[in-house]
Amino acid sequence: MPNDISRNHNVITPQTLRAARAGINWSQIDLATAAGIHPKSVAYHERGLASRTDEAAPVLSKMVDALQAQGVLIDGETVMFKATHNQ
Repeated sequence: MPNDISRNHNVITPQTLRAARAGINWSQIDLATAAGIHPKSVAYHERGLASRTDEAAPVLSKMVDALQAQGVLIDGETVMFKATHNQ
């Protein structure tokens, strides 16, 4: 079940998102595919260019869900990985 902190799109920084993705050896395209979004959306978020408004929240939620499905836990600016995850 997704954690409430990871749902707060104002807490997840571009660096946190990049670290979470890199920690499971995913490219931006891998994350975009798993989240069902355009690869440019991942790039925008990771560069801090995506808006921090509610308009960006659904896209960020999809990315967080895809990462969590791979065992990535995001708690604020902290990224944790379960012992096993699919790469």
